[in-house]
Amino acid sequence: QMFASETWRVGQCGLGLCLILFAFLAMSSIEETTLRDMSARDPSISPKAGYYSQTIIYGMFVISNLIAPPIVALIGCRWSMVVGSVGYTIFMSQFLYLSNFTLYAGSALEGFAAGLMWTASGYYMALNSNADTVGRNSSILWMLSMSANVLGGIYLLIMFSVNDADEITESLTQILYGTFCGVALVGNIVFALLRNTPKEVEMREQKRAHYFQELVGTFRLLFTWKMALLAVPYAYTGLHTSFWSAVYPTSLSFTSNFPMSSKMVLGMNNLAVGLGGAFGCLLCIFLDRFITKIGRYMIVSIGGLLNCIALLLIGLNLPIDAPFEQTSSPSVIPPSPYVAVLSGFLLGLVDSAFNTQLYAITSSIYQENCAQAMALFKFYHALLSTVSMFYGGLLILPGQLAILAALTVASALCFAIVEFPIRRRIRLEQLRGIQSAESIDDQQENVLKNHDE
Repeated sequence: QMFASETWRVGQCGLGLCLILFAFLAMSSIEETTLRDMSARDPSISPKAGYYSQTIIYGMFVISNLIAPPIVALIGCRWSMVVGSVGYTIFMSQFLYLSNFTLYAGSALEGFAAGLMWTASGYYMALNSNADTVGRNSSILWMLSMSANVLGGIYLLIMFSVNDADEITESLTQILYGTFCGVALVGNIVFALLRNTPKEVEMREQKRAHYFQELVGTFRLLFTWKMALLAVPYAYTGLHTSFWSAVYPTSLSFTSNFPMSSKMVLGMNNLAVGLGGAFGCLLCIFLDRFITKIGRYMIVSIGGLLNCIALLLIGLNLPIDAPFEQTSSPSVIPPSPYVAVLSGFLLGLVDSAFNTQLYAITSSIYQENCAQAMALFKFYHALLSTVSMFYGGLLILPGQLAILAALTVASALCFAIVEFPIRRRIRLEQLRGIQSAESIDDQQENVLKNHDE
């Protein structure tokens, strides 16, 4: 079953995401630093252009998620992922000939494209899964996605070690973003080679003339009680992702008190985040049956606890003004690259814990309208990412950590409230099945006794 055709399709989808995210996540972690260094050479570029760019990306991501389901129904999962991933490639390429117009226009295009790619990839995973494989497949998809951080971290470490790690020069920018474009282009090709699933072909035929209903169905789903509760952990993943992919790497890069180059610490952190995410996904794959037995809320709760530990370490290790500018301000403890890397590993582990379980429970609950549910997942994700990027360059680090900690606890509680009734219903169905089997056995025994008499 592990090597069924459905599993291979999920793996290929994950590979495409890995290639696109290798480029995008590595870019996100250095975008603010890159643009701040560029602003020193070109005053027309704002020192906070990286935060503005990410805010536009996630703002358009919010809008895109609401209209993505009918587009996915119209052109299918494969071409939705192709079109979406091409938007990422175009965004990377504009850094080679950067201007304010191309930066912000490219950010808007990439944000819109992201809604298509993420809605389609989540739906594609659900179409290739059933109740028994959805947990494993969601873990495979997220493990391959998070491995992008491992590759990105290794790449940045190599580039910063062989070049001047104290500044991202114009020539280094050309090399970095040229590589990102090339890798993203290969990701476009991987998505183009995906095969349609028989289930998708059937569902597209049924929905081909109902695009308006698809859009209305998304908004109706928005106001159901389960979706209202799941909105909290959905939103939390956006806040968490924007923190570990942009705010935290920027804070590391701006901290001057490390005993080694802060750019090297940034690269090591990217590698640690990826390893943490991949490790968490591997655990979820091999422990899938055990997780199903004890409840997915347990994994989310453990992830929440680990996240609070990571946030505490970050608060102790970095200066409070680290998200804003290059700083030598003191922190509670002397900035340690080891604590920074450990914190990154924990952030990646937590990211995998939340996302794998949210993908699994969303696919299980919303089997008939999975595209709309995945779109709303990413809608809330993008909404809080936008908010995070907006205040990322304005709010001191302890304030950002406090918001993350509070939403972590709320997310674990809401997830548990949604899952408890589902687990209770499954137990009752199993009990009825056992009682029904016993009743049939009793009837058969009575028939045999009557026959003997």
